[in-house]
Amino acid sequence: LPQQQKIANILDAADAVRQNDKALIAKYDELTQALFLDMFGDPVSNPKGWEKVELKKLLKNVSKIGRDFNVKNIQYVDISSIDNSKFLITSTTNYLLQDRPSRAQQIIENGDVLLATVRPNLKNIAINTVSGFIASTGFYVCRCNDKINNRYLFEVLKSDSVTNYFVGITAGANYPAVKSSDVSKLLISLPPIDLQNQFAERVAVIEEQKAIAQKSLEHSERLFNSLLQKAFKGELV
Repeated sequence: LPQQQKIANILDAADAVRQNDKALIAKYDELTQALFLDMFGDPVSNPKGWEKVELKKLLKNVSKIGRDFNVKNIQYVDISSIDNSKFLITSTTNYLLQDRPSRAQQIIENGDVLLATVRPNLKNIAINTVSGFIASTGFYVCRCNDKINNRYLFEVLKSDSVTNYFVGITAGANYPAVKSSDVSKLLISLPPIDLQNQFAERVAVIEEQKAIAQKSLEHSERLFNSLLQKAFKGELV
């Protein structure tokens, strides 16, 4: 029994470290959300009275694969590529161009904001960081013009109020989705671009600290899992 208690104490201590790292990452996310609301208010109710503009008027065109698209392989981003707890593209699938899924059509660039139109309640949203990936037509791809900052738009699209709006206009029981035409018409609160850029700069600092915390979490996860395996093998004494 004393040996069991010793093992339990070691595992509890290792788990406490990783839980603290998780909590710190959550705090950074909360800080970004709080900063957004403080600077801009809720994007749907728009308490600060910003001008509202249709989303399609704030975006550039996104090219699709045509006959002149001449590459051997593509890296495909579908909805499952996004980790919707981190709002990141965490994986891609390699295909020969001729073997790609029929939905692999959109040529995306660094900085594009991807919004999954299927099951919007799941918030499969991310900012792409690599040019040349091919995205599914299940995404509404936002390539911002000079009137809107992509980080600001990203926060707008993943806000609870915008998500709830999309959920309210979804159609289809087995494959619930919001129409791209409806996404295009979404009215976006548009503060001055200088204020949007200021927000993005502050978020960049938060994200730097969050990245450090994420590395710490990865380390603490590996440590906990290693200790757990040793405990199962009777090596943790």
